[in-house]
Amino acid sequence: MANEHSSYSTWEVFFRILVNLGMDLVVQLGLFKVGVLGISLVWPTTAWAPSAPDIRSDTPGQRRIVVEEEGIGTITPSEAARDAEKKAYQQLEKELGALAKEISGRELTPSEVLQEKVWLLKQPGVKLIETTADPEEKYFWESVHRSRYYKAKHGLTLEMPEEVVARWATRLTREPLRKVLGFLCLMGAIAFGWLLGLGLMVKLDRLSGGYYRGLIVSVHVAGLMFISAVVVVWWMTWV
Repeated sequence: MANEHSSYSTWEVFFRILVNLGMDLVVQLGLFKVGVLGISLVWPTTAWAPSAPDIRSDTPGQRRIVVEEEGIGTITPSEAARDAEKKAYQQLEKELGALAKEISGRELTPSEVLQEKVWLLKQPGVKLIETTADPEEKYFWESVHRSRYYKAKHGLTLEMPEEVVARWATRLTREPLRKVLGFLCLMGAIAFGWLLGLGLMVKLDRLSGGYYRGLIVSVHVAGLMFISAVVVVWWMTWV
């Protein structure tokens, strides 16, 4: 009887040790699964969910703008890739406009955003990284027919050192004054050109004895007006 009782106590102690180890493991992992007839019970100790990536994220010493867009094509995969690329660059320009307003308070026009993007890409340390994925072939039902389309993704990551961002903020702040001064210089140059043309016109009129005065005046006035219009349009469009 003593041996039987001793054996029973040993097995009981061993069983309790296993149970304690198992419970400790469950507590450590925070997960308890019971698989019976395909049923699984899960109790996590802490709730977790993946966070959505930020459109604009910063790392020490640099500013990063990250965008990713999807494109759809109904004919070829390249059509979907081009659509995704176009949308990605459009979104990048929107983010650049928002960043420009954040650091300078200026609301840039679409043409100004394009000019600033060109300027930024020429600065040392600025990188534009493109990521693409092979277009996927998808299907959808239209009435009783199955139609095919393609879906592609295009990502852009613009990395800018903080010193470049600081120079950009200074440039954006001074840009309106620079444009005003440039416009005044342009108007002065046009006025000087008109005066120079007028002097040349008088000189030619004297040399020709006044016989071709009408032709000389017409040609010079038309030429000066054309040159002035071209310069003004160029200034308003590109500068």
